[in-house]
Amino acid sequence: MAIASINPATGGLTKRFDPHTDGEIESALGRAVSAFEKHRRSSFAERAAKLRHAAEVLEKDCEHFVRIITNEMGKLCADQSTKLRNAYAVAVSMRNTARNF
Repeated sequence: MAIASINPATGGLTKRFDPHTDGEIESALGRAVSAFEKHRRSSFAERAAKLRHAAEVLEKDCEHFVRIITNEMGKLCADQSTKLRNAYAVAVSMRNTARNF
C-alpha cells in the first residue's frame, strides 16, 4: 500500500511512495549502527569538521529546507527560516565548544 505525503496547509498531495521492505529497513538499521560505531571513535577535530559541514549546508541551503518543512508540515516559511538559522547557530557554537563538554 502506497504512503501519501499531504501538505497539511492545503490538503494537497505532495508525494506518494511505497513503504520500505523489512529487508530495506534492516539494511538501513545496520548502516546506522556501523556509522554510530565509527562516529563514537572519531576525534573531536573530526566531529567539529562534521558540524562545520552541517552548519555550512544549513546556511547555504536554508531556503530549500524551509520549503520542504513548509510543504510537509504546513508551517509558516518565516518561522521555519528562523528555526533553521537557530540550528545553524547551534551547530557553529557546538563546533567551537564541544570539546569543553
